[in-house]
Amino acid sequence: MLWQAQARDIAGAADRSTYGLTADGGVLLLDVPAGSAAAKAGLTRDDVIIACNTVAVKTIDEVGSLADKAAGGKLDLTVIRKGKQTRVEVSDYTYGG
Repeated sequence: MLWQAQARDIAGAADRSTYGLTADGGVLLLDVPAGSAAAKAGLTRDDVIIACNTVAVKTIDEVGSLADKAAGGKLDLTVIRKGKQTRVEVSDYTYGG
């Protein structure tokens, strides 16, 4: 779980091809329930998080660690959505503990 959304790490060439990724790694959001912290931040199902505050991420643990370092401040996520890179900005991110 990542911000109340189901997520998993990207793994292998098939995932990279399916989600239009050029590098290994990233975090795929499998389900983003309405009203969840992820949905409120603007994340959607099938988004792939590839960076957090400009640092490339490959795993859920890396996203969580970087996000928690930003607690109380801005969290800037780089996301691949439908094959295109976009940014999702979360203000006043709260520690996920």
